[in-house]
Amino acid sequence: MYFGVNIVWNGSNRVGKADEEAEDAEDALMELLRGLHDHAMLAIVWDVEEWLFASAPLESHWCDQPLKEAVRALQSEAKSERVVLNGDVETALLDSAYGAFQDGEEVSAVHVATLLQRGMIDADDAEQWRDETWRHLPSKQA
Repeated sequence: MYFGVNIVWNGSNRVGKADEEAEDAEDALMELLRGLHDHAMLAIVWDVEEWLFASAPLESHWCDQPLKEAVRALQSEAKSERVVLNGDVETALLDSAYGAFQDGEEVSAVHVATLLQRGMIDADDAEQWRDETWRHLPSKQA
């Protein structure tokens, strides 16, 4: 709209005069804003790490399933809750798994395999984890 406004002298003041395209854009924006009273159009914006980990650990979001499946499920959940995520779900999950791995916390075999595949850890790191059974998250699959 800004680019469609010309400043003109009206005889006593400088005023903005919108061209037809700017007026159409303003009308469209006002229509969208009028619709905001409908809560179905509202969304909540969350930082992805905060949304994921504020009240639940990594393994409640991603443990035994492939990373892509976990990401799809979480994106679907966010959409159904009308949550707009600021950040990337996959990156947040990987960073959390890597942080847990580096800190000596429990991680799953899927986490380790994915970190290894992505080059975030090396084969020696993965082998050391395999030997440290107290760091293995139990499988959620029955």
